[in-house]
Amino acid sequence: MLITPHVLVGLVIIKIFPYPLGAFLLVLLSHFFLDFFIPHWNPHIYTEMKKNKKINLSSLVIILIDGLITTLIFTYLSYQALPNFGKIIIYGLTAFFSILPDLIEVPYYFFGSKNKKLISYVNFAHKYQSDGNVFWGVITQVLVILVCIKQLFF
Repeated sequence: MLITPHVLVGLVIIKIFPYPLGAFLLVLLSHFFLDFFIPHWNPHIYTEMKKNKKINLSSLVIILIDGLITTLIFTYLSYQALPNFGKIIIYGLTAFFSILPDLIEVPYYFFGSKNKKLISYVNFAHKYQSDGNVFWGVITQVLVILVCIKQLFF
């Protein structure tokens, strides 16, 4: 799943369950729930690495656009929270925990790490992804995003 839905789900969790320590655990677990049980589409960087030993430019563009969208949403919410810097820190930690399982994979995909534990984790995450075709896989993510936006802003 793209990072935007992960972060938005995390922010909804922190809004509903405002006890940060417990919420951060729920946010982290939500990542695996979304990846393993919600059919979705995202760039297939695992397959690209296996076939080409690198990530395709089109996948990198999608990843960068997704990151930009997430950054814009986070910036907007942080601006709205001013002058409450505690809330902004909570938002930042929420975003971090919501994508931590993907961040763990960065050394493998972007720096060529051959760490055996990391490779085992990447294989595990890939094996249990609930992949959908492009159309339905994008639709499920758009629906998750829309539900989260409704919960956060309306």
